[in-house]
Amino acid sequence: MKKFDKLYDLAFILIAFIFFNILISTSLFIVKVSIHKINFILALLLTIGLYIFIMIKHQYAKKDFIISLSVFLLIILGSIFISGKLYDVSYDGNSYHKAAIGELKNGWNPVYSSIADFNNSSKNPLKLANVYEIWNDHYAKGYQIYAANVYKITNNIETGKSMQIITIIATMFICFSFLKSKMKLDYAIVLSMLMALNPVMLCQMNSYYNDSLNGNFLFILVIVLTLICKKDKNISSKQNLFLYFMSLCILINIKFTGFVFAGIYSMFYYIYIISNKELRKSNLKVVTITAVCSLIVGLGIIGLSTYPKNMIDHGHPFYPLYGKNKVDIMYSNTPKGFHSINYLKRFVFSNFSKSFNSGDWGGKGYELKLPFTFEASEINMFIYPDVRVAGYGVLFGGILLLAIGEGIYALVCFTKTKKKETILYLLPIMATGFTIVALKENWWARYLPQLFFMPFIVTLMLSCLSSKKSRLFLGVTICVIFFNFWLILNPVFKGISVQKKLIDQEFEVLKNAKGKVLVYTETFDGSLFDLKDHYSNIEVVGNNTIDYEVYFIMGNHINTQIYIKNDK
Repeated sequence: MKKFDKLYDLAFILIAFIFFNILISTSLFIVKVSIHKINFILALLLTIGLYIFIMIKHQYAKKDFIISLSVFLLIILGSIFISGKLYDVSYDGNSYHKAAIGELKNGWNPVYSSIADFNNSSKNPLKLANVYEIWNDHYAKGYQIYAANVYKITNNIETGKSMQIITIIATMFICFSFLKSKMKLDYAIVLSMLMALNPVMLCQMNSYYNDSLNGNFLFILVIVLTLICKKDKNISSKQNLFLYFMSLCILINIKFTGFVFAGIYSMFYYIYIISNKELRKSNLKVVTITAVCSLIVGLGIIGLSTYPKNMIDHGHPFYPLYGKNKVDIMYSNTPKGFHSINYLKRFVFSNFSKSFNSGDWGGKGYELKLPFTFEASEINMFIYPDVRVAGYGVLFGGILLLAIGEGIYALVCFTKTKKKETILYLLPIMATGFTIVALKENWWARYLPQLFFMPFIVTLMLSCLSSKKSRLFLGVTICVIFFNFWLILNPVFKGISVQKKLIDQEFEVLKNAKGKVLVYTETFDGSLFDLKDHYSNIEVVGNNTIDYEVYFIMGNHINTQIYIKNDK
């Protein structure tokens, strides 16, 4: 009897839960059914049914059966609970992401209407002043659709962020399953945690930014493709293929770059399968069918309201970033000093500069520094979810140099002792290098989360070598990556706790409100759903209510003003 990997099975089913939530909702959109509570329930029941089938097929013992199912439910419910207690105070989250999630929850069907048309219709219970229709109509909506399903059940818009926590745990489990036979157990645990909580994910895990999900699902995709090529006997080949299918469908519908990056990584592995006689015979057909099915489902069902509509209405699937009347979102976001140099120099300068978060509107842009050095002001930048310069952490420039040097050393050793395995380590390195060259925004960490694959691959190669030198390199690299993680962790958690305390205090104001709460927002209309969840009797007003007492909601980061009527 095969000994199947229980952590892999659990990670597989966590991703299936996300996938089924998105697939069920988007399928129902096509038949003109908006998001309903039954969507989440059906997704959960379908996932549990699939998990039970897997556990029976893999002959779980009765005790393991009960424990595994309980852990799955605990992760889902715990993620929802924790997310609901914390607040997303990010710019993107409270401008357009929450607006889309709230409108989807309230009945918006993006296949048949624009978000603005729904917002202005009689069907909408909460009219927003600004729904950012150019982004919400045309961008990929996978994360928002999952979040709207959870929001429909909980009536708390923050609970939709549970997709971040579930993805972190799934990534950690899959990574550990992959590493545990290749290195010491403690190293495998630490490295799995560091990869799942990579700098982009760590800074965005409590927000509706979707770059973090993009990075983690790409990482899952790379591991799954590697497992397919290695034909791991302890993991079902059918599960690998289905996980590849789900990951592709989700990546296509998280971000435009997720679609492009998933295609690039898949292409590199596909070429390898074609070039290998054994893999070509055993895997080429099934991988091709799986990839084609992913495109059909990812574009024709889940992405129907995005890619086909963009192509029909605007002549390009990636509108509004490309095509006729495209919108330039990068000039104002690009730090000063970067405008005058080419994008490859920006990449180098960004990764070897002090961490800094300002676009064209202010600051000095970038300031080069010695690797492995940092200042307190740099660490404080990581309270933001989208650090522009040196966004992988204050030590990442040094980590990158270590990875390059150790990678060359490991490759030389591999060509002498493990020649046949070398290509499987080179594939993700080459694919990542290709995305660096292909992406003009490669200087911004949030747009290139997969750069963090590089030190991971190098540590994995070092763990396969038996020399004292390789073990020393491995230990040093993991320690430095951990220290980089630790330095980011403090401002992230501090920011979350400070904002939670402040916002909880502000919501206490609503408990004493009498009558209607009049709300004016400058740009962050998505935060109105947070208000609605805490106090149902609100009304959006213009900025002409000087006779009302003014409060601020959603902390110091967001300019949402609450005007409470004076009942004198």
